[in-house]
Amino acid sequence: MSSEVPPSDEGFHNPKTIPDWKESYYFQFYDPEVKLCAFFYISAYPNVPKRDYLVAFLTEGETDIYLNSLPTPGKLDSLDDGKLRFELVEPNELWRIHFDDGKRFASLDFAGRFDPFAYDSTQSYRKGVLEQEHYEQGCFVDGTIRLANGTEHKIECFGHRDHSWGLRDYAAIDEWNWIAAQFSWCTINIIKLHMGDKLETAGFLSSLVGNQRLTDISIKIHFEYDDVTPQGYTIHFTDEQKKKWQLDSMKLQTMIYPPRQSKPGRETNIYEIVSQFTLKGDPSFGYGIAEFLISRKTLT
Repeated sequence: MSSEVPPSDEGFHNPKTIPDWKESYYFQFYDPEVKLCAFFYISAYPNVPKRDYLVAFLTEGETDIYLNSLPTPGKLDSLDDGKLRFELVEPNELWRIHFDDGKRFASLDFAGRFDPFAYDSTQSYRKGVLEQEHYEQGCFVDGTIRLANGTEHKIECFGHRDHSWGLRDYAAIDEWNWIAAQFSWCTINIIKLHMGDKLETAGFLSSLVGNQRLTDISIKIHFEYDDVTPQGYTIHFTDEQKKKWQLDSMKLQTMIYPPRQSKPGRETNIYEIVSQFTLKGDPSFGYGIAEFLISRKTLT
């Protein structure tokens, strides 16, 4: 599988001396057969210093989270806290995840379904807010999950992964929408960023014919009665063949990330919305994540 992402980018990167500089690895899936969603996340802030390790299992209204934060300085040199471990087996092709905290267990392979896609870092660049490199990939996921209640699930589904490094000040981002939808024939990934007077959209569609950059992206959020929590999206975009698409999502379950991104004077919340997706004109369903970040000024 050829790729526009150099194999060396799968490894660790030299940090700049900025407090909010970080390097992150993120993996997730939703298996509609067993109605289970899982997130696996490692993020290192070498200059703070801290490393965050997060696992979340979402099952029909229940959320079970493992969160470990360690005061570890310096360049990222390990993706292992003794309970959660990410192993690179073959660059751009295969990652292996192992998690065991005595109560919960996961052993999963994330195999590249399509080529990874590297976003244009200059497009979303805003000095002092967002200065990072970033690529994503649709995956096949295979393995075993054992929940805290002892229930064990065999996992065979589609998933997604993300690797980024650089400056990302969440509290300075006014609004962030990130969509990762997995259909039987494609992966669709879309980003919309609102930072002060800067508004950016970007995305890609991966299929067996390759990656296509998306343009003319518009996103409408349908909120719940609280006017805060998204329950669905309507998204329009155009692919490189000039074909126009409509992608709709419906919430299955929502997880709010543990509050770690707020700063004095700014409250930042991140919603991970497990979603069912439809493409207009396509009778099949897709599944994945609609992520919504919002930052607001506070009185303090």
